[in-house]
Amino acid sequence: MLAWWCGLSAEEFQARFVLRNVLSQWPGPAPGGGDVAPTGRSARTSLLDVLEQAPPGVTHVVLLGQAVRRLMFGPASLPPYEWFLVVGGHWIAWAPHPSRVSRHWNSVAATEAACHFFRRL
Repeated sequence: MLAWWCGLSAEEFQARFVLRNVLSQWPGPAPGGGDVAPTGRSARTSLLDVLEQAPPGVTHVVLLGQAVRRLMFGPASLPPYEWFLVVGGHWIAWAPHPSRVSRHWNSVAATEAACHFFRRL
């Protein structure tokens, strides 16, 4: 889905972007669907480690999902698709997770907003 939002083939997407998971292993299923959200100091440390280990030249990072956004910024209500300068000079934005179980993507406007943002990267 991310490649499609960017207007790229899967090969073009993989060549252009560096993808990293915050957690080293899947936390398991959440009751009611989806995955268990990462929480706590160890999850936040993992996120900071990902930022610190970014390859040279990586200046922009997009966090995917509310849970990862909360790890980085806390409970603050920040709008998606806006850049914030944080952690070692990285520009960070967040976007809703591209999960197919998310009801967020039932809205045409939500998909259009994602395409608009990701195609500018």
